[in-house]
Amino acid sequence: MPSKSSEGRGRRRLHAAVIGSGFIGPHHVEAIRRGGYADVVVLAGHTAAHVESKAAALGLERWTTDVDSVIDDAAIDVVHVCTCKTSHVPLGEAALRAGKHVVMGKPLAVDSAVTARLMAAARTADRHAATTFTYRGYSPIAATRCWARPEPWSRPASWVRSIWPAEHTCRTGASIRPKVPRAP
Repeated sequence: MPSKSSEGRGRRRLHAAVIGSGFIGPHHVEAIRRGGYADVVVLAGHTAAHVESKAAALGLERWTTDVDSVIDDAAIDVVHVCTCKTSHVPLGEAALRAGKHVVMGKPLAVDSAVTARLMAAARTADRHAATTFTYRGYSPIAATRCWARPEPWSRPASWVRSIWPAEHTCRTGASIRPKVPRAP
């Protein structure tokens, strides 16, 4: 089925898998949806009850604890690795060997030699590999965004930190927390 975002070029939407149902995995699901180029077809995690509840909350019908079946699934084009850092490299390499494009959470690897190995695996597989560096919710970035917002001269921009670092407000009360649309 052609994607609306493919500008009429007849490209089909990619099928994405997200491995990791902890903190960052659901953020990747939402980012994939916002991107408009892919559909998330499966969420994988290692605890059945946890991944099932996360999948339900995200509106995903398919979930699994069998990561190998996700990597071996010929219908999946791209794998987002959102697991603990010690499993990034083995999962990324396995997905590349299986012919998948890979998006990796940070850190990509623990040293430059391993990073070079992953880059070589991507070249060998002729697949795209990327890591994510989204800092918009970090405290210093949030403060900078607030500071840079145009406000009346009488009220210089400032920020107030609450319990969660990504929850900031300008002195005007406007939230600078990223707005994430929820899936239907």
